[in-house]
Amino acid sequence: MAQILGLDRLREKLRRLAAKAKKDHDADVTTGFTQQYALVVHEIPANHPVGEVEYLIKAVRQVEKEVRKNIATAYKNGATLEKALLIGALRIQREAQNKTPVDTGALKASAFTDYTRNADRSAGVAYARSEGIRQSAGKGKK
Repeated sequence: MAQILGLDRLREKLRRLAAKAKKDHDADVTTGFTQQYALVVHEIPANHPVGEVEYLIKAVRQVEKEVRKNIATAYKNGATLEKALLIGALRIQREAQNKTPVDTGALKASAFTDYTRNADRSAGVAYARSEGIRQSAGKGKK
């Protein structure tokens, strides 16, 4: 009669992997800008003294390989897929903010990245922050 050694250990390892896979199935992260004019500035060509048109998509294209590597490394080092995606999305956000046309700084400040389940709250915080900047910049103009 054959005996399989370590079967209990194997079952436990498979159970942990299955639990992790179930968590990772719903991994979802959102990145965006909340100022009402963000899409217009992103899409309509203009001569911006600072920043550039299509600041978000250009950021994605520029850091895509780096972000893929960072996500894979974080996941390989034990981060959940959701956490690894968040790390990648934050890198995209940072690059997009560097490319964002700056008028008052409100557009740049309206950027947010979070787990999608928290995106509404995070977008609200980013919008409030950016509105404060926009309004205080408008007070100095006459």
